[in-house]
Amino acid sequence: MNLQKVIVYLGLLLDVIGIAVLIPAFPELKAYYGISDFQVSLWLTVYSLCAFFAAPVLWQLSDKLWRKNTLLWCIIWTTLSYGLLLLSANYRLFLLSRIINGITWGNISILQAILTDISPDQETKHKNFWLMGAFFGLWFIIWPLIWSLLLQFTGVEGIFWFGTIFALLEWGLIFLYFNNTNHPETSKSIGFNAFAIMRKYLRKDEMRSFLLSLFLLGIGGFVVFASLSLFMHTAFWTSGSVYGYILAVSWVISAFNMWYLVPKFRLYGHILCW
Repeated sequence: MNLQKVIVYLGLLLDVIGIAVLIPAFPELKAYYGISDFQVSLWLTVYSLCAFFAAPVLWQLSDKLWRKNTLLWCIIWTTLSYGLLLLSANYRLFLLSRIINGITWGNISILQAILTDISPDQETKHKNFWLMGAFFGLWFIIWPLIWSLLLQFTGVEGIFWFGTIFALLEWGLIFLYFNNTNHPETSKSIGFNAFAIMRKYLRKDEMRSFLLSLFLLGIGGFVVFASLSLFMHTAFWTSGSVYGYILAVSWVISAFNMWYLVPKFRLYGHILCW
């Protein structure tokens, strides 16, 4: 695996950290900021909305400029977002941090564009995107273990420090070793309407049902994923670190299902239909 791909997959880890780093720590964040369940979960809505509107803009911006430059700016702001969390236990700073981090989470679209750039043919492109999905799942197994250990031994400040340091290391790696993969399209105009891009794909019959199914599945899974730590704390007085360990085990089971059981059921389903 070449260094360009390694940097992409590490960038993906930074995005996974951004969206999921604080979810197991919801009970600790409530105590740390002195806020309600609603307030501690509000950042997820704000974060997701910012990512939704930012992703297509950042993707187009990386087409117009160099991918490396756009990616570096995103990671600078990601580092700043974690730095804000270290300043004080102020809920307004916490929300501001999550807004900044949500916008920069849109750089996942840049990572996908980079994989397309470095894929010489369609088969390699499919393989690269499959690896991206595999690493995405792998990071979701690894990070709950890290955060649980950090929560258990350092508290929420340890998570803030980890996010800051990792973002700085990722910035340095990209700055020193990443090569641009595209030729800037300086005359290209940038569209800021995320709904217009979504509408373009929803008009395609073959995409509409798939996107709707993915949307409903995502809502169902993410609502449970995001709220379970608060429920477990209220019902069983468990800490965020316990929920992190449970998450890691559940993602291992999920990975086993997707990589081993689902292909077998698909095979048996074809045999039965035949």
